[in-house]
Amino acid sequence: MELRRLARVAVLLVTLTTFVSDRIEAATIYATTTDGPDAVSKLYRIDSVTGVATLVGFTTFQRISAIEFGANGVLYGTAERNDGSNTPVLITINTSTGLGTEVGPTGISGAVTDLAFRTDGTLFAFDAISAGHRLATINTSTGAAAVLGPTSLANDGGNGIEFSGGALYHIGRDDGLHTLNQTTGVASGFTPVTYVGDGVSVLAMDTDPVSSEIYAAVLVDAEGGARGLATVDLATATVTSYFDIIDGVDGITFLPEPATSTVLLFLLGLIAVGSAARCQGGSVIRE
Repeated sequence: MELRRLARVAVLLVTLTTFVSDRIEAATIYATTTDGPDAVSKLYRIDSVTGVATLVGFTTFQRISAIEFGANGVLYGTAERNDGSNTPVLITINTSTGLGTEVGPTGISGAVTDLAFRTDGTLFAFDAISAGHRLATINTSTGAAAVLGPTSLANDGGNGIEFSGGALYHIGRDDGLHTLNQTTGVASGFTPVTYVGDGVSVLAMDTDPVSSEIYAAVLVDAEGGARGLATVDLATATVTSYFDIIDGVDGITFLPEPATSTVLLFLLGLIAVGSAARCQGGSVIRE
C-alpha cells in the first residue's frame, strides 16, 4: 500500500541524512611534510575532529611546503624535484597514493609558503625568497609563475595566505595580519596577531568548506618541528590552537567535500518532492 511505500521512503531519507551529517561533522584535511631540505615529502590525511593523521604515501618530491585543492578537485602543490637539481615545480598529488606528478617549473624560488585559489580559479602563491617577500600567480596548466610584485613585508617566518570575502589575507610571525593587493602584491592594513595556546607562527591557512572557519597549521615551538592545528579569526586577528598534529607539517588544505554533500541533499529533495506529488495525486497504489 501507499503507506508502506512512504515508510520505505522515510527510512531512505533518514539513512541518507545520517550519511550526509557524518561527512559534514568530519571534514578531511590533507597535509604535506617538509622533513629537511633533501627529504621526500609525505602526504597525510588528518581527521579535523580527532587530529588523527594517516599516512597516504610518499610524493617522490622534496620540500612540498604548500598545497591547495582546485575547484576541479585536483590537489596542487609547490615542490622541488628529487633529482639533486632543487628545481622548484608545480605538481599535482594523487590523494589515494600520495604520488606527485610534475606540471612544470614555476620559475620562482622553492620558498613558496602557501597557496590560495581565488573564486575565478587563479592560483596565488606567497614567495618568501627575499626581504621583500613576493606575491605571484601560478598557471595550473604549465606551472609557470608570474610575479605580481613585492609585498613590502619584512623577512618573516610562517607566511600563510587565504581568501575571505574576496580579500587575500596574509599572516606572518612578526608582520601580523595584512591584506595583499591582488594586482601588485603590496601588503596593507597591519593588525598584530594574538596567539591563544600553543603557536608562534602561522605556516599555512585554509577554509573549512562546511563551517567556513579558517584553520591554520602553526609552528608550536620556534626551536623545533612541532606543529599544531589552530583556528583563525580574521576579525580579531586571533589564532587559537586546536590540537597537536604530526611534526614537520608545512602545507594543509581541506578536501572540498560539500560537492558530494550537496548532491546527496539534492537527491533527498527529489525524493521528498516525488513523495509529495504522489500523495497529492489522490490515488492509493496497492502492491
